[in-house]
Amino acid sequence: MAKTFTNVRDIIDDYKDNYLSNIKDGLAACKTANDFVYGKPLDAHQRRWSGRFEEIVNAISLTLISGSISFEELYDFVRKIYSSNGHPNAYLAMYDTALRIGYNLSPQILPEKFVYLYGTSKTGPMGGATNLFGSAWVKKHLVKSYPHCIETRYFMAKFPNLPSWEIESILCIYADDFKYHMPL
Repeated sequence: MAKTFTNVRDIIDDYKDNYLSNIKDGLAACKTANDFVYGKPLDAHQRRWSGRFEEIVNAISLTLISGSISFEELYDFVRKIYSSNGHPNAYLAMYDTALRIGYNLSPQILPEKFVYLYGTSKTGPMGGATNLFGSAWVKKHLVKSYPHCIETRYFMAKFPNLPSWEIESILCIYADDFKYHMPL
């Protein structure tokens, strides 16, 4: 029987109890270039890319030796590779690849500035945000210069003290469970 959630806190608690450790384990298990691109079996909610593997391996190698960069720079780098291989709209796979790489760097390079909202108004984190805040709110807050993103600060009232990548995961996994203006 499916759970029914009445507030965001219950969804966050369910995520922490049932998903977070598996997602972290899946991200941490990525140790090779192949893992960065295709992910590990533990992180089943993440998207894999079926493009030309050697291109992404070269990109990952360059990224790893490039020094201190932001997550946005890492994401842009991965996005250029996907785009140059005929996948300019594979935002989910781009984000997940960049997240797997950044999670395994030392120090970690994780999204902080934005919550990445790929998907449609009915699916994925975009669907979760639309269900929770309404389509007008989402349209108003989308960053015009950065596709499919809303600044993390706009989510803090509903998702206090959570990092951007966890907010994205929750919006994706629980997209259908969010209700318009659901209380914290």
